Amino acid sequence: MQTDVNSTPAYQLDVEEILNRLQSDWTLLAELCEILIEEMPGMLGRVRDAVEAGDAEAIQRTAHYMKGSVGVFGKGPHIQTVYRLETAGRENRLEDIGPLFREVDESMTRLLIAVEALKENADDRSNS
Repeated sequence: MQTDVNSTPAYQLDVEEILNRLQSDWTLLAELCEILIEEMPGMLGRVRDAVEAGDAEAIQRTAHYMKGSVGVFGKGPHIQTVYRLETAGRENRLEDIGPLFREVDESMTRLLIAVEALKENADDRSNS
C-alpha cells in the first residue's frame, strides 16, 4: 500500500534538539538527512520482505536497524511505530505485523517529508 505523499502531513521535527545532539553541525545534519533519504526505500523493502515472509526474527532485526537510523531525528511518532513493530517481531506476534507495518510505512513517509525539508534548510545553512 503506497501512501499519497501529497496528502500526507510531515512530522514536526525538533530541529533544536537534533542540532544539540550534533553539536550544531549543519553540514553533518545535511549528510544524515541525505543518508536517510537514500536508505529508507531499501529499509522499508527489507521490512516488507520480512513481513511478507512471516519471518518474525527478520522483522525484529530490520525494524531495530530502522529504529536506529531514524533515531537521530528525535523521539517522535516515527520511533514509536518502529518500536512497536520491532517488539511484535521479537514476541513473534505475527497477527499484529500487517497493521503495524502499514503504520510504519505511513510514519516513514511522514518522516521523509520532514527530513527532505530539513535537508534543504541544512544545505542552505551549511553553504552560507
